Amino acid sequence: MKKLLLIPVILIAQNSFSAIKTVIANAGTGWGQANNWSPAGVPVSGDEVVIPTGQTINVKGSFYAGTATIHLKIFGTLDFDPSGKLDFTSGSTVSLINGTSRILTNGTSSELIIIGGIIKYNGSLDGTLTGPKYANYVSGASPNGFSEGVLSVKLISFTARNQSFKVLLNWQTVEEKNSKNFHIEKSSDLISWKTIHTTKARGSASSYSWIDNDPKVGINYYRLKSVDVDNKSQLSKIVKVNHASLADIQIGPNPATSTLYVSLPLSSTSSYSVEIFNLSGQLLKKKSGSQASGIIKVDLEDLVNNNYIVLLRQGNEVLVKKQFSVRK
Repeated sequence: MKKLLLIPVILIAQNSFSAIKTVIANAGTGWGQANNWSPAGVPVSGDEVVIPTGQTINVKGSFYAGTATIHLKIFGTLDFDPSGKLDFTSGSTVSLINGTSRILTNGTSSELIIIGGIIKYNGSLDGTLTGPKYANYVSGASPNGFSEGVLSVKLISFTARNQSFKVLLNWQTVEEKNSKNFHIEKSSDLISWKTIHTTKARGSASSYSWIDNDPKVGINYYRLKSVDVDNKSQLSKIVKVNHASLADIQIGPNPATSTLYVSLPLSSTSSYSVEIFNLSGQLLKKKSGSQASGIIKVDLEDLVNNNYIVLLRQGNEVLVKKQFSVRK
């Protein structure tokens, strides 16, 4: 079935970095001016953004409206002009890397850093910040939106998708410093979370996977909690999977005469296809449908009495494979 889809940091569908954007100037509109960045272009979702030592970038105006996942690493200075706002997704991080890293303000409440809808920095409450500090989805809210220290894990992706009535979870890191464990947490309501699996961190850039063998029928939410050796933690974006039960799917009658009926999972709105093969593997018929119709009907009038194979697919994934007979 389809990818569901990693919020806090919060993890929440799928990020891989498209570029590393580095500040090289602070002309004109600051953050919003393409030639202030190398490579040229205002940062977009998935980018790692670096403000080097000795560089300053002004935030003039509002950016992203909660739609971009950005990992911002400040060695130099992030300087807010009045009403400047950075509004990131819950999978984002902001790091003041060392003692010379700064966030500057004019002291107004319209100067904001927001992660996943939570205000992490408010110019009127927080004033000037210096590092090392970091903010992610779970680091608190202004005036305590930044935690002391540096994040130990850089997570670039967290995904979940249905796989043969189970859920496959994958995540990838490009950096693991003093990391200890990864905990997969699961929820059905986005309120109560339960740890369903723990994996030991490898300590270097790695790819991980795990299968949830017992998803519930309906929406399943997942997030990844990274814990370091000091027991500091960060959360990925939240991802969700709309999971159907094998019991939802009925194929019949068997034997069939003129029509084969395939009922579709009730909990999904995805598109499906039914394919009919002979026992030699030759595709004879294919018909598509969606859950909105509830059922796919396949006309068998031109098939002779024999045994056949029916496949129900969602995208490229085979959900059901079953043999049936045609008897007229």
